[in-house]
Amino acid sequence: MILGFVPKKHENPLHILSQKGLMGRSFVVLMVSLLLVSCSTSARRAEQSKNALVNSVLEEARIRNLNRHVASNFVPEPQVIGVPYDSGVAASRLFFDASDTVVISDSMMVSQLRASSISVVAHAPMLTMTEQSREEVIAEITRLGARYVLAVGDVALSSVDGSRRVIKDDGSFEALGRLTSLRFTPREISEKEALEKVAMLDPADIALLVIEGASEPPPTSDPKKTMAFPLQSKRDAEAAPIVIASPESGIAAVATARSYGATIRMMPVADPRYSEKTMSMVAGLSDEALIALGSQFGTSEKLAETIRFGEKTRAWPKSGSGIVFSHQPTIAAWNSGKKSGNNGDAQAFYLPETEGSFSSAHINSAKEWATRLEEQGKRGFLVMDPAVTDSVAKLAGLQDILMFPGMGVALSAERHDGSVMDAVAWLDRFVRERGLPQKALVVFSQSPTALPELQYPTLVPVAGTWLRCASQERLEEAVQGFDRLPDGWLGAVLNGPECEEDHVFPELNSLFNSPRLGLIIL
Repeated sequence: MILGFVPKKHENPLHILSQKGLMGRSFVVLMVSLLLVSCSTSARRAEQSKNALVNSVLEEARIRNLNRHVASNFVPEPQVIGVPYDSGVAASRLFFDASDTVVISDSMMVSQLRASSISVVAHAPMLTMTEQSREEVIAEITRLGARYVLAVGDVALSSVDGSRRVIKDDGSFEALGRLTSLRFTPREISEKEALEKVAMLDPADIALLVIEGASEPPPTSDPKKTMAFPLQSKRDAEAAPIVIASPESGIAAVATARSYGATIRMMPVADPRYSEKTMSMVAGLSDEALIALGSQFGTSEKLAETIRFGEKTRAWPKSGSGIVFSHQPTIAAWNSGKKSGNNGDAQAFYLPETEGSFSSAHINSAKEWATRLEEQGKRGFLVMDPAVTDSVAKLAGLQDILMFPGMGVALSAERHDGSVMDAVAWLDRFVRERGLPQKALVVFSQSPTALPELQYPTLVPVAGTWLRCASQERLEEAVQGFDRLPDGWLGAVLNGPECEEDHVFPELNSLFNSPRLGLIIL
């Protein structure tokens, strides 16, 4: 008998011991479970701490991005789907296994905005039909098993196709109510902001996006014969992955993702490193579910690599941009010698060589210039004299200047002696070890078309042509050569600081026709 415990009359003492043993075992199991949970939590926190990002803003964003439930049917890694300005078929295939309804639009902006407004409210995929995309759109309608197809704009589909009904939308405001039994609120927008507004469409808001100043067509269909377009329920159950898009993403792809229920994060350019804000959109997702709309983001593997590199960035330039070239070529003014440009968002500093080395006076002047530039939030390019020999080896002596996040470097290097790859390797290691954003490496080469192909997230390689007060013909010749540069390279033209103050580049407008032009220094 257990001390202090008296059994009830007629109660079997062995039964009491059995119950007591069961209670003891249950207690032990409970304690072990709590210890395991505690260990698991500690291990998870330790793992999170180990993976913590050095940039506090990105670390907070990483925690938010990972603190989301994503449905198991999405691949747990970044996926790039579709191509720029596509029909939306790739997005439809990813988000919808099947759908009773689908919205088809022609390529006109007015039609696409109307179709996207209906698509999001109806939770139906949207596709854009053109002569080029017609076959894949029809194939996607078949794959979805859609029974009701709403045709917005000039869409060449027959009214009845087997068990499928095609509902023609006449484009009028009254037709929306008859089609959906909902009251839409017209919202005027500019064509420039169309994609961003589509990404923000809320099915609970029931808004109709229209181009400002556009006239509304009069109703043409008989109200009594207008067939209702069924509305579906939301698909994602708050479990869709994060979706990113850029200005090149197709309206149909964005609308389809929104109709599924996914949240769209718009980036000004198709590179998460563009700013701390855009990196915050994807922090922590290099090996998690993430959808990028359009191949302008690169391959899925490249996007993951870009995210991993961007996460290591400690600080962005005060200009706010973590990538060197984005929307258009950068124009920089010289800030040395006879030329001292103070205007614009970028400047270049000419670093001459004196008896085989850089003088301390020139180095100090360059440091002072770089400091001022960083305070002003401008991007800089430290340009070594093209006549400098063994310029790659001299990079180490310029580390204090290259430490500035917005500072790039220009030097002479030839492919045949391996100096290009030496410069790439040095700068790549330097950027990674110090947690710097992407840097520009401008290379002056006698054979720019023979430069090696490069794909480094840490830097953007630029083939520089030193024009030395060139004529219009020489300028055009240099720009035409950019089309023959190896993959990964942009082109640059430099009007040397030795030119007279009143000498300017010939007509610059012709330069901007080259998509490979990255930098102009004058």
